[in-house]
Amino acid sequence: MNGKNKNEQNDDTGDDLRGYGGVCRERCGRRQIDYVVGKRSAERTKNPSAYPQTSDEKFPANLAVRVGGSVALKRVLPDDPADHRGILSWLAQPRKGNLRDAGSYGYLVEVKIPPEAVKDGKATIRLESDAGLAVYGPRFGRYPLGPIAVP
Repeated sequence: MNGKNKNEQNDDTGDDLRGYGGVCRERCGRRQIDYVVGKRSAERTKNPSAYPQTSDEKFPANLAVRVGGSVALKRVLPDDPADHRGILSWLAQPRKGNLRDAGSYGYLVEVKIPPEAVKDGKATIRLESDAGLAVYGPRFGRYPLGPIAVP
């Protein structure tokens, strides 16, 4: 930390250095990048604790939900968010000095299951995405619940 006390503000960059694990801001050209304090680099390849937080740059994905082979829902997920709203993800972090998916969360998606897709009380549900997909459970993400099927 350039020989400064961890409770001081770094006047050279404007980064707030108070406490380990806080969020820093780094200006890269016109963009401001938020990242978790670690080895003072926002570049993930150089810092195991530089898990990127929600910013102006979006990472949308197309989601399709098939029930019984038929498309029941198509939706664009606008981003791959990670910030304070993913409190369950923060709480689930192992205490090993680096972060994995810190603050990440998703979107609550509801899908109507057509009655004809249910056979003998069972239905096959398939989730498809063109950019990766995370399904959060009751201890990770933003909402304290996992996938639920309600008749």
